Parts: sequence; C-alpha cells; structure tokens
Amino acid sequence: MGYHVAKLLKNQAGETLGISIIVPINKETLEHLEKEPVSRAYFSNLNVSERNAFAVSEDNNAGWFIRMLDYADPTDLAARSFSLYNLFPLLLAGGKIIVSTPLPFFQDLLRNFGFQEVEGAQHYDYGENYPSPTYLLDVSGPKLAIYLKQFTNTTYQVDILQQKFDFTPREMDIIKLILDENSNSTIAGKLYIAEVTVKKHISRILSKTRVNNRTQLIKRILEMV
Repeated sequence: MGYHVAKLLKNQAGETLGISIIVPINKETLEHLEKEPVSRAYFSNLNVSERNAFAVSEDNNAGWFIRMLDYADPTDLAARSFSLYNLFPLLLAGGKIIVSTPLPFFQDLLRNFGFQEVEGAQHYDYGENYPSPTYLLDVSGPKLAIYLKQFTNTTYQVDILQQKFDFTPREMDIIKLILDENSNSTIAGKLYIAEVTVKKHISRILSKTRVNNRTQLIKRILEMV
C-alpha cells in the first residue's frame, strides 16, 4: 500500500508518541479491506454498485479508511491532537472517509465532525468486550462544499473565528462565500462590491490567518472549529 500509509509522531528525543495508518481506497486496496479485521465489517458487505464506486485507479482514490490512530500515552493531549491533524487533509481531499473504533472519545470526535454510524457494520475485532461501530463521512464531489458550509455555519463557530482572527463582518461574509466555492467575481456580485475590493479583503483574510491561498485557508478554518 506504500510507506506513506503509516506515519509516526515523535518528540524531539526521537521517542514515538503516536501512530496513524490511513489506507487509500482504490481497486488495489479494496480486496485487502474486504478481508482484514476491522475494515471487513464494512467493506465485505458492499453491494455491487457500492463496490464498483470504490474500485477506482490508484491515481483517483475513492476515499480513505482510517485503520489506526493510537498513542503511547492515551492521556497525552498533544498526541491526541495528532488525530485531528491527520483528519484535516482527508476532509479536503474529498471522497468517502470510513473509520471504526471502540474508543468513546474518538466516537464523540467523529460525530462532532459529522460522521454517521453505518448500520450493520459493528464488529468485535478488538475483543468480545469492545463493540466497534463503523462511521462514514461522504465528502465526495460537491458534497465537500456543502459539508464545509454546514460545519462552519453555527453561531458558536463563527464567534470562534471572529474572536481568534478579528475578522470583520464583511470578511466573514467573504469567507462563507469562499467555502461555497464562489469565484472573486461571483463574490463581488453577491455582495455588490467591486472585484478589486474582494481581492483586498481576501488578502487581509489570508494575512490574518497566515496562509497563502484558499485551500490553506479552509484547512486553517477547520483547525479552529
């Protein structure tokens, strides 16, 4: 599956604090996912249409299966933040993200991210005393923009962004339109301002969040909310 599937989190002394194993879903990995513990609960029960949708080329992954996010010390908050860090690139990559875990805190985290429990995909591969549901988040195609909009649309989340970066109300309007994948010209039309004004606002937004482009801006927003 490639060495890039597994990543280690280490401290400055070279000690391993955490590990992540995130498997791309394509025609080369699908057969393994159907047979291996943990992943088989979901993938072995796909219908023909669902399986075909996952059987894409290696260059066009249909999604990701989060096989493991683990730590040497489960109480280490810095290591647990590593779990979040590894989720953000997956959200922005699109596709279907699937994960199964017996850990209540991780289950809560998944639900907070909008993951839905898959019916009929619970298993006991971690042990007979550890029922493990399977969760899925579909951010394929246009669903990514819809997800990002919903994820950043509550008053609480908006307050977090405004307080952290001192965004103006106009900058928040522009951020919401960026999440809807609007071009600068479209944003200008919807807000009844000149396109050059939109560009100036976006430059200030990027400066405040210390990023260089829209993709990095979305990732930065996800890190905050």
